[in-house]
Amino acid sequence: MIEGKSILEDPATFYEGVFKWLHEYFQQPQPLTTVDIKVEYINSSSSKYLTAFFRILEKYSRDGHKCKVNWHYEKDDESILEFGSHFESTIDLDFSLIEYENQ
Repeated sequence: MIEGKSILEDPATFYEGVFKWLHEYFQQPQPLTTVDIKVEYINSSSSKYLTAFFRILEKYSRDGHKCKVNWHYEKDDESILEFGSHFESTIDLDFSLIEYENQ
């Protein structure tokens, strides 16, 4: 699960490691790869790298690996829902928007 706030000063450094791990993972992936994302905030530079992350998943999906993304958003958080809706409409993956209530 990817969870929290994505407000990195230098997202390239962080995401380069994530991308490397993702490519290594897909050398021997599980039959179904499910990624759960539950973020409270995403800045514009992090959004760019999250798009790249989804593009990598999309590539492996086209190569025959089953991939699913669950985008969790808090009820009434229009901003995060909007991000999820944007990704859902632009990324060719099994993508679900899942509302939750903060307890």
